Amino acid sequence: MTAIPSRAVIASFVFLINAVSLITLHAADNDRARRLDEKREDAAVRKAQEELNDVQQEVRAAEQSLQQSQAGFRKAEAERKAAGAGLQKTIDHLEDEHAESAGLNAARHHLKECRAALKEAAEPILASVRQGSAYQAAEKELAAATAALEPEAEGDREEAARKAAAARATMRDVERAATDADARLRPLAATVSAAEAKLEAAQMRFDKAVESDSDLKTARNAFTAAKAAEEKAEAVLVRDNRVLFMARSKLARAQQSLQAKKLADQKDDNKPPKKKTKPK
Repeated sequence: MTAIPSRAVIASFVFLINAVSLITLHAADNDRARRLDEKREDAAVRKAQEELNDVQQEVRAAEQSLQQSQAGFRKAEAERKAAGAGLQKTIDHLEDEHAESAGLNAARHHLKECRAALKEAAEPILASVRQGSAYQAAEKELAAATAALEPEAEGDREEAARKAAAARATMRDVERAATDADARLRPLAATVSAAEAKLEAAQMRFDKAVESDSDLKTARNAFTAAKAAEEKAEAVLVRDNRVLFMARSKLARAQQSLQAKKLADQKDDNKPPKKKTKPK
């Protein structure tokens, strides 16, 4: 006859079965949690990569737009220069006809002589001032700002233009303060001022003599239109420079975000252990 297990044995057996079941369920839950975490992290990495791809496309588009605006600005600049040359040629032709009678040539010659005398007397003073720290600092600022205003340069062109204007103003102020303080230059400066007034009067007589000339009107209109087109092209260039700057900043952030998510995924221990392969 087969012996019947006691209640204690049966209870122990049941407890063992339940314990094994709980351990199995716990392991399954842990494995499921690891897989969910891994999926979430993989999804975060994929999303960051997609965002990076989108930003890279933005940068490429911004670079293309900037190249086009740079070409447009160079074209507009060349057209403005050509229109300016045409206007100057027309003015030169009219001056050959009217400048002598208006006294323009004589006034210009006199002003040139007065300025040359003042410049010669002021040169030693200005040479000393230009060696000073304030003037040289402004000179360096002007050089940097001028380089930032080149069509191929990137960055904030409005800020560069503001810095260039401020640097020029500082240089002029330093020079003017030095020359105004020297009593020896005051008579020569007064002579220059008087010569400038005479030239202004002669210019008014000349302008009145040629104001109805049709060729001059045409040349002035062409120059005005070309200058407006250049300013518009420059505005587009400034905008595209700013757009590219912002796109590249966004790209740097996207790259950092992707790298951070990849590192977090690599450091996390939620990946299931690799199965060992049996040697053949």
